[in-house]
Amino acid sequence: MSNRRAFSVQSKLLASFVLLTIVGLAVSTAVGYMAARESLTASAERQLIGLQRSKAGIVKAMLTSMRNEVLAFSASEVVTQAAVALRSAHRDLQRVEVTPQMTEAVRRFHLEDYDPAVAKNLALTRAEGWSLPTSPSEWYLHYHYLTQAPKPYGVSRPLAAPTDSSRYGAAVGEAEARLGSSMKRLGFENVILVDPDTLEVFYSYEESAILGTNLGNGPYASSNLAALARTLSTSKEVNDYRVGDFEEYRPKL
Repeated sequence: MSNRRAFSVQSKLLASFVLLTIVGLAVSTAVGYMAARESLTASAERQLIGLQRSKAGIVKAMLTSMRNEVLAFSASEVVTQAAVALRSAHRDLQRVEVTPQMTEAVRRFHLEDYDPAVAKNLALTRAEGWSLPTSPSEWYLHYHYLTQAPKPYGVSRPLAAPTDSSRYGAAVGEAEARLGSSMKRLGFENVILVDPDTLEVFYSYEESAILGTNLGNGPYASSNLAALARTLSTSKEVNDYRVGDFEEYRPKL
């Protein structure tokens, strides 16, 4: 009886010892796991912060370089002279005669080609005729530079119209000849010029349906581009520079 009792006590002591050992190992393992996890988390956070700072530095350098290129380009004598000539010639178009033939051709382009393409490619539903011109100069420009341009619309090519014999047509030809090399060298896809007084787009280096439209009340007045134009039109700082958020550019299709 005494031996059995001693054996039972020994078994309990042994079981307790084993249990304490298991608990100790579990606690040690848990503590080690938590410490390792915290260490890995801290290391990952440090790497992510370093990567974020590195990427932020790259983006900042790119934006700074872009700003300097745009300001240098816009302040160049070639651009300023072209802008003055084009703006003056564009204002002359307000008195131009728009024939029924021109009106009909422009209507067909917008209602049969351009508007359906915008609705399909950009999944937009707009009222019929939303993109039609609203001023004589816009009807004139869309006739010569869209309906008479090579097909299809949307292919990247410099603005040109052999049928436009006006002073504006001559200014466009001269601008393309003078700006082309700089555009290619800087990698600019397009440059548009907006009249700060009227917010009318009086020039687009690339063939585009935005030409002649009004960014204050025209078909693209709700775009980020129009918002930038409105902001810059009231700026008194010659080196003012703004960046807009990305969005679908409807005239590009």
